[in-house]
Amino acid sequence: MGCAAYYPFTLIIDQVYAIAEKYNIKSIKDLACEKFQTAAYRDWNSPYFPVTIGFVYRSTPPSDRGLHDIVVKLSKDHLKSLLARPEFESIMEEYGDFGRDLVKAIAHRPEPEPGAATYMCGGCSKLMTA
Repeated sequence: MGCAAYYPFTLIIDQVYAIAEKYNIKSIKDLACEKFQTAAYRDWNSPYFPVTIGFVYRSTPPSDRGLHDIVVKLSKDHLKSLLARPEFESIMEEYGDFGRDLVKAIAHRPEPEPGAATYMCGGCSKLMTA
């Protein structure tokens, strides 16, 4: 197996991001954030995603929302799948800041506009507001 099987790309990018933050190199930090987002969106279902969340919360301060917001959004969007994995629940327990951020993201879903209509999908019975 190659090295990537043991050390996912998102963790390498996170390290670059953290170093750029430490030395205040905005251009590298922005590029690392962009690369991290691409890799995280591709690999959110890998067994390393919970490890990546832990590393993000351990290596960057709570005030730096760049990578935090990416892992929170992906976790919110794929919550049912991720909750089925014990390692994801462990990360939520170990990193209370992440759990708090995730709950806030879920609670701040946009409310429907006044006059919006609700429809039920004939195929899956899911409710949609338009």
